[in-house]
Amino acid sequence: MPLEYIDNFDKDPAFVASTAKDFRTRYLNLLCDAEIWLPGEFNFTFRVETLTGKAVTVGSSTYLLRELRELNARTWKADATLLQEWRRDGCEYQSPLETGARFAFSIMHSLAHEAVQHQLPMFLDY
Repeated sequence: MPLEYIDNFDKDPAFVASTAKDFRTRYLNLLCDAEIWLPGEFNFTFRVETLTGKAVTVGSSTYLLRELRELNARTWKADATLLQEWRRDGCEYQSPLETGARFAFSIMHSLAHEAVQHQLPMFLDY
């Protein structure tokens, strides 16, 4: 695992391998390049065309939250207090990969939790 900031993930060998079409993963909703997660329990993803004509991948917010919880249980084992700390601490531009990963994870976990709790869709907007 790289320790330093990664300037271009599209060229990182681990990222390229884990997002390849034939890559088998237990984290489908995390690694499928989804931009929309809908309320509901379905363990598959699908492609749709948005109103603007852009094709996007759709997943389940319920399964996304499950995957985030499983990933946390297998790695950091962070409790709610620590996740809040990571989110509050933020991440400076070009911080080490671990700092950025913790910050991003804390945000995604919080948003997925709220989406599931309130049965709301999640949309990436960038």
